[in-house]
Amino acid sequence: MPIQDYFGGFPVAYNPDTGELVREATFQVFAPDDLAFATPLAITDPASGAPITSLQSTSDGVLRDFRVAGDPPQVVIKSGSFVTKLTSLYGVLREAGFDPETVAAAAASVPEATAARDAAIAARDAALAVPTSNDGIVEALVSDPASETGVALSAAIVGSAFPAVSALKYGDPEDSTTDQTAAVQQVIDEVAAAGGGVISWPARLIVADIILRTNVRIIGQGFGRSVIKAPAGSTRKGIVTIDQSGGPVRRVYLSDVSISGNGNPNQWGIFFKGVAGSIAPFDGGLWYSDFERLRISNTLPGGILMQGGPVSSLLPQQFLNFRSVHIQLTSGTYPNWVGIRIAGQVGQVHFDQVEASYRGTNFELGTNYGAAGLYVSREIDDSGAIISDRYPYALKFTTCTFQGCVVGARLDRVQGCTLESPWFEDNQSGILFEQSCSSCSVVDGTFADSGSNGAGTGYIAQATGTAYGEIDNPTVLGAYDRTWVNSTGQGHLRVWNAGNGSASIANFPKQFAAAGTLVTARERYISITGATTVTSFTSYLDPDEVLYVRLLSDVTINGSSGNIRFPTGVNNTTLTFRAGARLAFKFDKNGNLFTLMSMSDRVLVNAAFRIEGDSGNGYFDYRSQSADPAAPTSGYARLFMRTNGSGKGELCVRFATGAVQVLATEP
Repeated sequence: MPIQDYFGGFPVAYNPDTGELVREATFQVFAPDDLAFATPLAITDPASGAPITSLQSTSDGVLRDFRVAGDPPQVVIKSGSFVTKLTSLYGVLREAGFDPETVAAAAASVPEATAARDAAIAARDAALAVPTSNDGIVEALVSDPASETGVALSAAIVGSAFPAVSALKYGDPEDSTTDQTAAVQQVIDEVAAAGGGVISWPARLIVADIILRTNVRIIGQGFGRSVIKAPAGSTRKGIVTIDQSGGPVRRVYLSDVSISGNGNPNQWGIFFKGVAGSIAPFDGGLWYSDFERLRISNTLPGGILMQGGPVSSLLPQQFLNFRSVHIQLTSGTYPNWVGIRIAGQVGQVHFDQVEASYRGTNFELGTNYGAAGLYVSREIDDSGAIISDRYPYALKFTTCTFQGCVVGARLDRVQGCTLESPWFEDNQSGILFEQSCSSCSVVDGTFADSGSNGAGTGYIAQATGTAYGEIDNPTVLGAYDRTWVNSTGQGHLRVWNAGNGSASIANFPKQFAAAGTLVTARERYISITGATTVTSFTSYLDPDEVLYVRLLSDVTINGSSGNIRFPTGVNNTTLTFRAGARLAFKFDKNGNLFTLMSMSDRVLVNAAFRIEGDSGNGYFDYRSQSADPAAPTSGYARLFMRTNGSGKGELCVRFATGAVQVLATEP
């Protein structure tokens, strides 16, 4: 069949002389050699063969497709003075050196190729739809450690870029009692040596304790199905530990498994300790790693221990995330149990939806408690003793739970620790801030039955040993002995927006025993009790800030020997204020001076009090009282003003006998 040539592909009428399109114009078609444009050529529609009586350009200068009898490779089109040459579809092919007949044959096969492509796509879609109706088959494959297909599917499901390998590649998939540590560790070591990869932990119990290495990802089938159980009698510090050969371990991932203890008294569920590398800079520890959807059960010292340090090297546990981790002890009596233990150089760690719950034997009787749900402290040795002042920093706990312990959370020396929306339940006390911890806070926390120890000394929150802690917007439910407690030392506890039956210490959260110098640090509201004279405040307030003081007993203030000063006109070097007095001191940071700027009442003067104002500025003002004041104690008199029955003011004095003497009456 001969081919039919035509002029098409949306030819455009364009005038190169003006650089403009020839829009909405009527054209005639001529042979290229008809230079006089004497004989217009007849044109037809290429598809229908119908005559085209008028060839017009659109508003965009585009011409419709058309065919000329005899299929010439070129024609000339003309509209007014505009003339241009067009080349037909197959004329272009001939100019490029192609045979139009061959090209036409290839074009004729396009519909068949398109149909074959569409059929292949439909077959692919049908194949992809099969797993959605055969979940059981896919699940069985993924759970089978002996199935190469299952391992590959597991890797695909978790979205890993690495090929997955079964944790039991060298182990026995049917054995849930024999120690398979060596077989599992061989897989971990091989994956690490290859630069990293994914290890699929099957949906079954495997007895092993493992060492994590850089770039190794271990993924189970859910912590209700995939179990890592400690070998009986293991002396390793943790069921899961990190490489102890030295240097940082990086980019570790562990998820969807249970970690189960086996009665080993010194073995944690997860134990991370920084070990220095053998060459400079001697760094170590675990960095840039994630742990999620884990259950750690019945590990006797506790669930997670992260130990950083020492001072001589950079050996932190840092840039870590723990999400949806459940730490539980469900039987036995282990009074030293700690859910999460953090010590030394540990920082930039986030715990999200983590539970630390002690539920030992007879716990419900109130006779069996763990030590702490969370314990954060300075660097420790393997026995747990503090050995340096290297402290944790930048820790965050979001919606975490601490249950069943002597104290829900204990923060020692940590710098920057925030607990957002925590839940404390069934603890003898809630949270303890101690040993100079700073920038630590509990926000929107709930304390449910977490403040009573049976001896009357439980508390919701306490600060000791120069620690600073803040409680903001707490909810207190159930029994408690005390709410907010500041130690007699330098503990600083601030409580804001307390409610639900727990009254905050309104405006005066820190109580000091009277002494020569009081270290008030950053406190702006304090209370003082005791008989010792106060001479100075050691403070870190900003310039011109005010220190507000409430006296809980009679207190003497010395205004000359230390950094406390009385205002001009007060000639006494000391003033004694009665219990209940409220004082305000303005802080001059440059001179390190606190100047008394106001006082409520109840001043006892130990020496003569003199007014030196002159020119009408030296006087006392008395306001008329609506009722006579009560009689003072023996040895005192009260001077006051009142109004008599005639509307006249009377200056009066009342003695301890109760009699009121009128000294003068308004004229």
